[in-house]
Amino acid sequence: MTQEDVTNPFESTTTIAPEVRALSDRVKEQFIVSFELSSRHTKEISDLIQRLPEHLQAAPQSFLSALTAISDAACLPNRISFGLAWENERSRVLLHAIHTINGKGLLPNESQEEASDRVIKQAHAAADEEMRTITQSEARFNRVFRQSIEALLFDPFQQSTVQAAKELRYQTAVAIWSSIEVLLKDQLIEIINWKPELAKRLITDEVAKKRFELPKLTFDELEERKFNFQNCMGDLLVRQRDASDLLTLKAAVGAIWGKGDLFNILESREIRLLNLQRHLIVHRRGIVDEKYLSQSGDQAQKGEPVAIPPSSIVNFYRVAAKVGKIACEAFLALCNPIPGLPIDQNDSPKKQYNTNISV
Repeated sequence: MTQEDVTNPFESTTTIAPEVRALSDRVKEQFIVSFELSSRHTKEISDLIQRLPEHLQAAPQSFLSALTAISDAACLPNRISFGLAWENERSRVLLHAIHTINGKGLLPNESQEEASDRVIKQAHAAADEEMRTITQSEARFNRVFRQSIEALLFDPFQQSTVQAAKELRYQTAVAIWSSIEVLLKDQLIEIINWKPELAKRLITDEVAKKRFELPKLTFDELEERKFNFQNCMGDLLVRQRDASDLLTLKAAVGAIWGKGDLFNILESREIRLLNLQRHLIVHRRGIVDEKYLSQSGDQAQKGEPVAIPPSSIVNFYRVAAKVGKIACEAFLALCNPIPGLPIDQNDSPKKQYNTNISV
């Protein structure tokens, strides 16, 4: 997967003192220190959503909202700590400016009240200007940077934040996986409700039919639906399935779209590792077991908490965004088949449909 660099905009132009760099490295082992998780694919998803039929826009739009919320939550500690350190420095600069300007005394024919208003206004302008040049002073920037780092490493009672940071990373990984499974499951339901003929692919595909059998309905259930199954085949086949199971998602995608781009990215190491680690966190509080070791290829130790560093969260986030982009292309492909071209579910969607999309 192509890496998308997320960097602190100050670090490329400012020399970080060795002792501050050492503290920064400790933070980067615990917290996501970029100002926000990001991916170029989110803009592509937004553009693709506008090309989908209105009834197929809700799931990918919710997916985009989920990615934004995940980014905001995961990066919140860093944002707060740096924001507080920045405001502390600005307050110091502001007080100095007030003292300096006030020391020059009143202007001719100026009242005390007018002077107070003028001093405050000029002091704020001077503070704003000085803060814009903060990166030009290594000493001042290092002071602000160090304050923000120390706020992340220790809480107000000087307790280590290691456990809290680990839990934040765990729950971020779970949330990223949830965004993928909800997107694919909800859209599968909507698509099959809309195109019920696609249900045949699920129940005839050699792999998918073992996971998507038609449920046995009681007479009361039939009566409740008024014996009408229009616009509900997706609900019947998919609604009760466990979408946290990657094999189930792959089976559905393979049956509906074939082994194209969407299927292939679900087979990627990043997605497989995210799914396995999500399972560990949800069912075993992150404690590594034999099953995880055999399926993941991770060099972790059995009985120890699984390690999910900030760099893994960044990779998971970006591959999730890429899944969303490729999924939207696949959804759009079902809306724009080439007239007269027979659909072979073993072919790639790019071969089946004229989508006018560059993948």
